[in-house]
Order: sequence, then structure tokens, then C-alpha cells
Amino acid sequence: MPAPNLYIQYTQDEKEEKWPGTLTNMTVNESGNLISDEVNTCSYTSEVINLGQILTARLSIDTTIDAERDLTLLEFVTQYSTIVALPLTMTIGGNPNAISATYSIRTSNDNTTWTPFVSYFPGFKKYQYIQIKITCNRSDATVLPEITLMQFQFDLLAINQSKNG
Repeated sequence: MPAPNLYIQYTQDEKEEKWPGTLTNMTVNESGNLISDEVNTCSYTSEVINLGQILTARLSIDTTIDAERDLTLLEFVTQYSTIVALPLTMTIGGNPNAISATYSIRTSNDNTTWTPFVSYFPGFKKYQYIQIKITCNRSDATVLPEITLMQFQFDLLAINQSKNG
């Protein structure tokens, strides 16, 4: 029997606040998307996600990152899935690293003691609480990274229950 999945997507329909969590050098624009405050490095840290109990799970993150120049969305949309290795880069106007994105996570079993944020790498890990952080960098001062969608999926390997006898 396949393992169950837990799926979280930040959309306006499902949450009053589309981007619950912490914004650093980013704001929510009139379209409800995250956009850089015209600085070279910006980040979004998710709210604490509670899986309900300690589980062994593999996290995958799907993110759509666009680029904006002079308040005009550039003509392409790039969607990234973190099943593969990171970091991610976007080529704009011949610049191969115009925008890059990296992910990091921290986990806890009790929501009190946390691991430090570490670079995300796909694989099964054991935890109950998790926070995900995406950091965008730009080397082209004429473009701004814009995060339009972020989805989290947890593939559950096993439910860890401790029962005696």
C-alpha cells in the first residue's frame, strides 16, 4: 500500500493571509505575490508547519518564480520542483545568474528545540515541525524576483508510534 501524502499550497482561497510567515526585504504586491524590495537578497520563511505527530517524511517544494522589470512581468514563468538538486538559477537577457533561489529548512520534534536552518536536500527526515526558507538573490539590478506560488508536499514513509506490548 502506498504511503499517504500531506499537501500544503499557499493560495488566497485557502488562507486569509497568502504568505503566512516572515518576509525579509520582500513585500506582497497588489497581485498577492511576493516581490523583492529592490535589494539584491530577499527571503521568505514559512510559518511553522505542524505534521500532527513525529513522522518520517520527504519534503518536496514546488515554487513558481517570475522576474519583473519596471513593473512589467517578463514573458516567461519558471517553475521549480525541489526533487532535484539546488540552487536554481534564471537566465535573463543573457545573464545566466540574473536570479537564483536557494532553500533551507529547520525541524523540531517539540516546537521548542530547533535544528539550525540547513540547505535543503531531498530525502526522508524524521520530525513533527518544519519551517522552509527560500532566499532569492539577483545579480541583475534591473529585475526583481517575484514568487507567485509555493507548494509543499510531504511524502510520508511511516507513522512512528511508540506502544508497549
